[in-house]
Amino acid sequence: MDAVDVSEHYEVTAAEETPSLLSIIIDTNPRAWAALDDRLPLSKAVANILVFVNAHLAFSNANQGLLTYLMFGLIADTEARQFLIAPTHDTIDFRAACFCHGSVVDTGFVCSICLSIFCEIPQNAECLTCGTQLALGKYGSKPAVVARRKKKRVKRVTNGGSGRDETASATGTPRP
Repeated sequence: MDAVDVSEHYEVTAAEETPSLLSIIIDTNPRAWAALDDRLPLSKAVANILVFVNAHLAFSNANQGLLTYLMFGLIADTEARQFLIAPTHDTIDFRAACFCHGSVVDTGFVCSICLSIFCEIPQNAECLTCGTQLALGKYGSKPAVVARRKKKRVKRVTNGGSGRDETASATGTPRP
């Protein structure tokens, strides 16, 4: 795996989360995400992503109008967008994929700093993206099994002096 500049990774994360917190809508071009696969610096790839608009999708879906797409991407505010037909994202896979192998995972380990997902614990339990030591707690250790304490039976001597154990029942065992 190529080395990633951690400062750029945090800039990208901030660029993703800050507009959402401030209720700012950013339209992006799905084709611009291909820039990330070309090994460009992340800051340059993010600049490419934020420049383009989703207008090219109008040509791929003939049943939906160009005007709707242009209005959706360029003019409409959040209230007006509820009345427009939103572009579809049928080709986007929203499942979680591990950072080490790129495979889709159902259950994985997540770095608490950069939110990278791993299908298995990385070597030396160190995040491959930001280098943080992963706190795994007692993961992988066998659970401690504590044996139940057995109740002691107390021998009581009755008036007859038989010395036999007392049972919880005052009556004998019922017979069929």
